[in-house]
Amino acid sequence: MVVAGGDGYGVGTPIMAYLGDVDLSAMATEGHPERSMADDAAALLFEVQGERLVRVPYFVELDSQAANPARRLLFLRPLVILKEATRYVVAFRGLRTAAGAAVAPSAAFERLRAGTTMGDAALGPRQARFNSMFAQLEAAGVPRQSLTLAWDFNTASSDTLHGPLLQMRD
Repeated sequence: MVVAGGDGYGVGTPIMAYLGDVDLSAMATEGHPERSMADDAAALLFEVQGERLVRVPYFVELDSQAANPARRLLFLRPLVILKEATRYVVAFRGLRTAAGAAVAPSAAFERLRAGTTMGDAALGPRQARFNSMFAQLEAAGVPRQSLTLAWDFNTASSDTLHGPLLQMRD
């Protein structure tokens, strides 16, 4: 993802994650986007509205251009244009490989999820933000321990997205 002007991501930028040889058979695909709103969806996209998380529909697909099919990037594509200057949360849970094995969280995410990052120069400063996100997910019915991967991000402001062009116009 390209950060536009440093205050957030573009509102039309796809959300990407590397999850290895993940099985999409039960996930929301382009042909079955309604699965993105299912209570048991493996991938979740939320708009943050205050302390509340509001579901956003999407579909997922794997990178068809990857040289090694077992190492494809997953694209999560919102079915709506994301709002400017807004925080979003992405969460993956209960993922399986094509062979049926559980996809394990990375060591770094496992430590963030467990809250054991104290003293880690890279992860420690991020723990409070992750704890806040985990609390919001739990309030929305997504238990912390069910997560394989989760993160939040902000979209760019209108000024960042349109300011330079408007200045030229004016």
